[in-house]
Amino acid sequence: MFNMFLSLLLIFPLVLQKKLIILIFQFFLVFVLTFIRKKRVKLLPSFFITFSLVFFSLLSPFGKVWFSIGKFPITEGAFFLGINKALVLCGMVFISQLATSFPFQIKNSFGK
Repeated sequence: MFNMFLSLLLIFPLVLQKKLIILIFQFFLVFVLTFIRKKRVKLLPSFFITFSLVFFSLLSPFGKVWFSIGKFPITEGAFFLGINKALVLCGMVFISQLATSFPFQIKNSFGK
């Protein structure tokens, strides 16, 4: 039960963080903890989530324009917003994997 509480405590700083460097550090911390606990972490879904969030974030451009593909501008603000959202979402997925990897037993007469 304490381990699930610890996992929930890891979620709050991850969701509320605005600085990208600290968010990356927290993401890798959660990733390493999940890897240590489960020994196998699926990375392909995380790559798809990251790619999708960054791509769809780029569809609504804001901030400094890096370059354009035809009439479609690629902007700095939209790119970093997509990276930020992807790190938060993938971090929460790893936290949920970490929380469910601990054995959960209910001590009662029904569960014998």
